[in-house]
Amino acid sequence: MQMIERFGAIFLTKILRGEDPNFLDIRSPAGAGIGQLAYSYDGSVYTCDEGRMLAAQGDQTFRLGHVAESKYRDIVGHPTVRAMVIASNLDSQPDCVSCTYNPYCGIQTTHNHKTQGSVFGRMRESNICAVHKGIQDYLFEKLADAEPHVLEAFDRWTTIRAREHFLHAPEG
Repeated sequence: MQMIERFGAIFLTKILRGEDPNFLDIRSPAGAGIGQLAYSYDGSVYTCDEGRMLAAQGDQTFRLGHVAESKYRDIVGHPTVRAMVIASNLDSQPDCVSCTYNPYCGIQTTHNHKTQGSVFGRMRESNICAVHKGIQDYLFEKLADAEPHVLEAFDRWTTIRAREHFLHAPEG
């Protein structure tokens, strides 16, 4: 049985292949509101699933509207979506702009809001940032060691596979 470490595979795909695997929480800007929306059972629309989960706890910060009342244009142009895009742009984050891992990383604004009180988080105090850096430190150490069996595993992790379960545009 072969196993894969998902975050490691995402980072390695960016590092080794120069490709974006489209994981919405690890990109700049993040996908909340621009690459994804989440819907609640009551028809409320949120920037992302994490925003929907926070709403279930009573925090409506990431609610963008309602499917029966809001136009799509108003949802994707909502001030909260704009704030999320700005807050998750690595080049606008003081701790991220000159970080070695900037080309491979991303910011989870809902996590910043929950743990630090603002979508504009302080990355040096973020446990997610520490985890991302730790994973990438480990990966770069392993790449530098260049052990053949490790490089083979990393190559398997970064292979882009067909995703037939996703919606695709008709060909032709």
